[in-house]
Amino acid sequence: MNQIITSASALSNSDASEVISVLCESFYDYPVFRYVLGTPPDYDTRLALMIGLFVTAQVLRNEPMFGVRADGRLVAAMTTSVPDDAE
Repeated sequence: MNQIITSASALSNSDASEVISVLCESFYDYPVFRYVLGTPPDYDTRLALMIGLFVTAQVLRNEPMFGVRADGRLVAAMTTSVPDDAE
């Protein structure tokens, strides 16, 4: 049975690996990534590494991440960046 998705919820830093997986799937065919990261067989590894570095940086800065779950599985994710308060 399909679950009706009603809203996104905050994710914790421990959800980072799921966020990486969802973002890799979401951006798999993104033309810029295809151009920058090259062609298979190394494309999958390079994509996971690049997105992993990005998400890990978000986690280390304790920046908010949000996601949508369906049937207990993360199906959508977003990261956010809090503006610096430097003056």
